[in-house]
Amino acid sequence: MSTVDLVSTSEADEQQQKTGRFVAVLTLLMALCVLFVWIAWNAPSGLTILLSFNLTLGTLLIIFLAIERVVRQHRIPTLRIERGGVTMYPHLTAMWLACSYLIVVTAWGPAAIIFYLLQPSNVSGIILGISFSFLGYVLLKGTPHRPSNIHRSPIIALTPACLVIHPLLNQSPTRIPWDKQPHIAGIEQLNINRSTYNLLHVSTRDAEDTLRLDTTGIPLRFWQISRVINHFNAHPEDRATLGTPDGADLVIEILTTGGTV
Repeated sequence: MSTVDLVSTSEADEQQQKTGRFVAVLTLLMALCVLFVWIAWNAPSGLTILLSFNLTLGTLLIIFLAIERVVRQHRIPTLRIERGGVTMYPHLTAMWLACSYLIVVTAWGPAAIIFYLLQPSNVSGIILGISFSFLGYVLLKGTPHRPSNIHRSPIIALTPACLVIHPLLNQSPTRIPWDKQPHIAGIEQLNINRSTYNLLHVSTRDAEDTLRLDTTGIPLRFWQISRVINHFNAHPEDRATLGTPDGADLVIEILTTGGTV
């Protein structure tokens, strides 16, 4: 069995709901916006416009993501009937916005050059713009879950025969037959470059080690995943419904009104 430190699904969900990081980043961005408005009268206009635009855009993105995250925690994801079962596609809004913002930052260098050609002053704006372009490029290339690296398939599929989980960076999905009695053993939390990644540990019958699956992009909270899995373990007669048009309604009922937890 796995010897890493695992937290329960409720503990992992509680940590994901914390907004401290959003508040800290938002406070910093708002302070920087105020700072650049104050220095607007002293700095070259092109440089001021460039910095103010990007900081304002970053602030608006953080506010949007914070609101969207709160709303998403209180709604059921879209379920589809396809591939012989009930499928859920990954939630990618935050990834798309983060990568889009980094692309904008990467464009600082060319934009600074254009501003200099339109209104020559000093080369400090060009140097700063190129520096930020390099920083944006490095951060973008260092982001593992950027759109070019992830699949476009469902991230979770519930079929009459098996549970299917397809982590975003994996080329092929992991299929776990229901007769193996899968259940969540816990959540492993990895801290990489100040970002926390939650790895789902799924144990199965007669297996010594747990399956470690990246949960990035999964549109369900951990207690919801656990509830669905436990229900179909305890009620094998319901599995056949997953392959019918009523499968989505059954999963929604389990998520909203409960099942076997």
